[in-house]
Amino acid sequence: MERYIINLSYEEIQAIKKIIESTDENSKVNRNAHIILACNRSIFSKALQLNIESICNKFNISSLTVLNIRKGYISSGINFLQPKQKRVLINKNNTSKYNHYKIILEQKEIILLNEIIVKKPETQTAKKAKALLLLDEGPFNKKNKTLKDISDMVSISIVTLMRMKKKFVEEGIEAAINRKVQDISTRYRKFDGDTEAHITRIACSETPDGASRWTLGMIQQKLIDEGIVTTISRMTIHNILQKKYQTPFE
Repeated sequence: MERYIINLSYEEIQAIKKIIESTDENSKVNRNAHIILACNRSIFSKALQLNIESICNKFNISSLTVLNIRKGYISSGINFLQPKQKRVLINKNNTSKYNHYKIILEQKEIILLNEIIVKKPETQTAKKAKALLLLDEGPFNKKNKTLKDISDMVSISIVTLMRMKKKFVEEGIEAAINRKVQDISTRYRKFDGDTEAHITRIACSETPDGASRWTLGMIQQKLIDEGIVTTISRMTIHNILQKKYQTPFE
């Protein structure tokens, strides 16, 4: 049985066609858009429905790539086809905005950092402790190393060293050397039983005019329209429904 079945609404099909028209035919986005249309199993699909092998041969890709594209679209919707923004990196040569952050260690802080280095010599915390000692601009440090020198000595990037200076001044020594542990409750969002019941109710209810069955996108929009949730991914809906149904949500 196929996994991650795509059932596009009429609006989604039109949006994908616009993406195809507006992107380079040799681009990855354009190719993925064509593949998603080829994988469409909704009543609005007018094209000949191809099996996985045919799609792989037509686009010269592996079945795993097709699966990942389908999974990505079900999870993210039309946003899956939007070009990803390039990550903006800090210019390593531009340290001017960090110049006003000066580390001046007290004697008790120097003792603490040296104890950390002795007790946990191979850890990232020890490396940062060494870095703080070298970054110290107080009277107890006579080495006066540059950021480049310190970066080479402790194998920590200049960008990280600059951020450590900022953290030390604003939050203290603990924040500068210890990695912040994110609260697990902020990383994983769970929906209660009532929300799951609403999803099941919608999937079992009468479909809108012109549709033979509910698609994940239609259920997603219905939940938002009814005020049940403000946001929910198609993959979450897929996983909830998979507990009860094997098709078409698997």
